[in-house]
Amino acid sequence: MLQLKKDLRFLPKKKNILIHLRLKNLISKKKNYKSDSTKIYNYFCKNFKTVVIPSFTYSYVKIKRFNPRKTKSEVGRFSEEIRKLGLFRTYDPLFSFLVSSNFKGNKEYILSSFSNKSMFAEILKKNYLIINLNLNKLVCSLFHLIELKNNVPYRNFKTIKGKFNSKNIKYDFFMRNLKYQLNRDKILKDLIKGNIVKEKKTCFLVWLTIFFSCLFYKIKFIPFYFFSQKSF
Repeated sequence: MLQLKKDLRFLPKKKNILIHLRLKNLISKKKNYKSDSTKIYNYFCKNFKTVVIPSFTYSYVKIKRFNPRKTKSEVGRFSEEIRKLGLFRTYDPLFSFLVSSNFKGNKEYILSSFSNKSMFAEILKKNYLIINLNLNKLVCSLFHLIELKNNVPYRNFKTIKGKFNSKNIKYDFFMRNLKYQLNRDKILKDLIKGNIVKEKKTCFLVWLTIFFSCLFYKIKFIPFYFFSQKSF
């Protein structure tokens, strides 16, 4: 079990953070999902600056409907429990984020995944600290922004006609050829070896600008690096 104050005291405080975590058995063996999620969220809000939590809805590609207040998060129980607390959820029907009340970034409609107005551009610009808790693989959706900047051959834009609340929209989704799957084990191993990702207890830490720069140049020269078995 994780003791928040004791076990996470090594984290640099008062920074902007993006959190990916698996809630199961993290701070309690009991299924107190709402209580545990609220306790974790409050800890991070107290000790850090802006707190950002992914609340993606991959089903939008098929369902083509999104309501930021009602559509459930599809990236874990923690994210869904925090959504129910009523935090502002960014206006991206596919890649939305829940943000703490002090968030000063873009709150407009986002109609293109990974555009210059997207949350991904915002967290990269502000050099957020990415925190993975209780996960055995590195989770960071900035992989996709790196692919976009390098115009990789296995992704292309697909326009999805759908609804944001009752408003008709066209959303440009940067879509991957599904025969390619990220080799997360290899990527994590390379980043730890290169001292880009720090591993402590149940936690992976990475500063976003360093992460982006490292992988940007790997993809620039080796376009299929994310899928290769070989380290470079």
